[in-house]
This record gives sequence, structure tokens and C-alpha cells, in this order.
Amino acid sequence: MTTIFSLAALSDDQLIARVQLCAKQERDATSNLVAALTELDARRLYLGAGCSSLFTYCTQVLHLSEYAAYARIEAARAARRFPLILELLSAGSITLTTVGLLAQHLTSQNYRDLLGAVRHKSKREVEQLVATLRPKADVPFSFVSSTRGPSGVGRVRMEHGWNGSPRKNHCPSMGDGAGSDGGGNGSGGIG
Repeated sequence: MTTIFSLAALSDDQLIARVQLCAKQERDATSNLVAALTELDARRLYLGAGCSSLFTYCTQVLHLSEYAAYARIEAARAARRFPLILELLSAGSITLTTVGLLAQHLTSQNYRDLLGAVRHKSKREVEQLVATLRPKADVPFSFVSSTRGPSGVGRVRMEHGWNGSPRKNHCPSMGDGAGSDGGGNGSGGIG
């Protein structure tokens, strides 16, 4: 094991080379672990270790954090379908985070293009790409009007839903909005 003291003796160039080597070795180790988990999962060998799931095996036997276990399992399952993922992980072209964001969107028709598009991209850039793959439905426009009765208590009167048509807000704690002044007299309201 390398110690901080042994690293302190390295020249700047040696330390930079050492860090780059360590990063490469870590990527290779991660890719190798993901590949091994792919096969271990397919064979369900975690059952023989007394674990009910691959996740339990990763956290209880391999002592990975929950996050690390989840990320590697997700990558392993995606790599089973698309082995190119292992090459890209090892090369440092994509990260486990990238695989996690993209996995559910990969198909046999698009995986090469999508994996190519996310090479060396930041998490935010991948999230933006993913957003174009599954645009979210429009958020309903909501307009809430309120009035104040003589007591100064506010009441919600109408709300506009998806189609813009008004509907009454029937909130028992606020009353039904009916009253002699149209804004309520404070009965049934707050206060």
C-alpha cells in the first residue's frame, strides 16, 4: 500500500504520472467488477452466499456502500444488454453515473449513438440529453384567486385546472366560499 510519505518523495512529474496511472487502474477495476457482477447476477450466485439479492451481496459480502452497489448493479445489467458499456467505462469515456442516467433509455437501435453522444460529458450534460429523450408533460397552469372577508381571513375561491376551466375549491377548513359578501365572513376560516 502506498503511503502519503512515499508519495511526498516523488517529483511533480512522477506524482502526476502516478495519479494518472491510479485513475486508469481504478477505471479498469470498476469495469472488471461490473463485468463480474453481470455474470454473478446471471448465475444468481449471490443466493449461495445466503443473500436474497445482488444488492444485498454487494453491500453485505463485498462491503460496498449502498450507492456504490446500486451504481455497479445498474451498470452490470445495462452492460449485459450492451457490452460496449464495459469498454467505455474502462477507457474513461463514460462514468457509472452516466450509465445510470442513460440505462433505461438505451435500445438496440440507439445505444451506439447515445453512448457516443455522452462520451466525456458531465452529469449535467447527460441529464440535458436524457431530458430530450423523454420530455415531461406540461405542468398544469394554476391560477388561484383569494379574497378577504370583513374579518381579514383569506379564502381561496377558484382554481383553473389543466384545461383552464374554473372549478370551486372545496376545502372544509376554508368553507365553501359562499357568504353574504361573496368573500365569506370569516366563519369556517382560519382564525
